[in-house]
Amino acid sequence: MNRFTLPACTFVLSAALALPVSAQTCPEPNKAAGITEVPTIHFPALSRSPVHGTVVIRVHLSDTGELTGYDFVESTGNHELDLAALKAARGVKYTPELIECKPVPGSYLFVVVFPQ
Repeated sequence: MNRFTLPACTFVLSAALALPVSAQTCPEPNKAAGITEVPTIHFPALSRSPVHGTVVIRVHLSDTGELTGYDFVESTGNHELDLAALKAARGVKYTPELIECKPVPGSYLFVVVFPQ
């Protein structure tokens, strides 16, 4: 009797572990990378103009949401403002991109607008 019970249990476990991703439940199976909270951007003491503008930084993320690199997509033309935005981008906690409920490496556009 024990011979038949063990294979049946093994089969049930194997079938449960082999469910396709679409049969698993997750709130959003495909989701862009994001941030968990909006950081405080410290306005630097500026030594040159312009003193306003928009900085766009593409941050590259691992499948765990860790920042692995970055590229400036748009600059204000002011080095201090760009560095303040980069400092904020480095201090953020990111969520990774999800594809079919699985976290994957991706990127996020981090945008900072310094008003006039």
